[in-house]
Amino acid sequence: MKRLLPICVITCTACFDIAPEITVPPPVPILEWAASVDTLPGTYTRVMRPAEFWDSVLVVPDVSERLLWRIDLTTGAREQLGTRGGGPGEYGRVGWAAKVHRDSVAILQGFYWTPFPVISVATGRGRTVSLRQAAAESDTRAYLQSVAQPYLYASDTLGHVYGEAQVRALEIDSASKRPVPGSGGLRDTVTWIRYALGTGASDTLGENLVGVKYVSGGRDATGARTSSMSLGPYGPYNLWTPLPDGRLLVVDAATYRVRLTDRASSPAADFAVPFASVAVSKAGWDGYVQTTTKGSIALIEKTMSDVSAQIGKSMPSSAAPRYIVPEMPRTLPPVNAGGGIRPPFAFGDVVWVPVHRVDPPDAEYWDVIDVVRGERVATVEFPANHRLVLVSGLGAYVVAKDDDDVERVLLYRAAGVRSTP
Repeated sequence: MKRLLPICVITCTACFDIAPEITVPPPVPILEWAASVDTLPGTYTRVMRPAEFWDSVLVVPDVSERLLWRIDLTTGAREQLGTRGGGPGEYGRVGWAAKVHRDSVAILQGFYWTPFPVISVATGRGRTVSLRQAAAESDTRAYLQSVAQPYLYASDTLGHVYGEAQVRALEIDSASKRPVPGSGGLRDTVTWIRYALGTGASDTLGENLVGVKYVSGGRDATGARTSSMSLGPYGPYNLWTPLPDGRLLVVDAATYRVRLTDRASSPAADFAVPFASVAVSKAGWDGYVQTTTKGSIALIEKTMSDVSAQIGKSMPSSAAPRYIVPEMPRTLPPVNAGGGIRPPFAFGDVVWVPVHRVDPPDAEYWDVIDVVRGERVATVEFPANHRLVLVSGLGAYVVAKDDDDVERVLLYRAAGVRSTP
């Protein structure tokens, strides 16, 4: 919870159609992979990525409730961490919990211009970090440029946070004061940027293709608004993430090639993972199209309603967009990035990569890969309504949602790791 992409604007241009016919080992259910399972205390509405400290404390953000929780894995105690508010080190809302030092967590909230707290996990006290350069509120150009700045969603434990620039800045014609046609919008290539929390200094680590081609919306011949439909799990969105020690992992979703660079951006590993093709079913594709387009319209309507409530007057009504549905792909990409919002996870020299094994792609499957040996160790299968949110030396942290949409956090402990008494 990699981060949220706009709903809108994706069409498929790459094929990833035919892969070599090979046999891969069958997946292992998570209950068989784990030595034991702990159900952590508390219930939640919507858990974002947690962070683990000292093999004994888990920091859990509940974005819907705007609360940050601290769970002691040894005693089972749960308490609120930090303070809600607008003061130094406080938070009005929460996002990703990013471990930035052995004892500090940053609560990343999206775009880099949004100040965010860095909190001591031991004391709950913290400070507010702002990476945005000062700009006048009335400076339209500065605002448009800021929108194109990186989206922060990851960290290492060396005091850095990471983001990617996904959006081109919208340009305004100086004479007409109107947007320049063709300017702005999402990019086909993302740039990786690393920020040092201590100094605010930034480094550009490289760039990579998104994996799908973004096409901006427009108007059809009748003047109706059009928007391209996101391919979601059916699209080959490339993945990347920093490792806790500062190395950088990149996964090509269409070819399943894994690359690893060291902290100096020098190549450390480069290998392909064998995979078997998974054919796309028409029933699965049709169900996804129906759910996605209706869900997108509902989100647009809710956003307009929220804006109306904030400004105290009704927004002008807008007809629902007409979605341009791309052609159904013949096969699923080997890597399942969930539309670009599902990140890989890493601990030590082992990484977990989300993959496809069946269609429709409802339940999660994860390849466990040793990046030093360059090979897959296992494929782990999750039950429906279970999602992986963190991997550590203790095992895999999973959020399970019940029929009432109540979420709980489970720790599937790896073999050789002692369970909590």
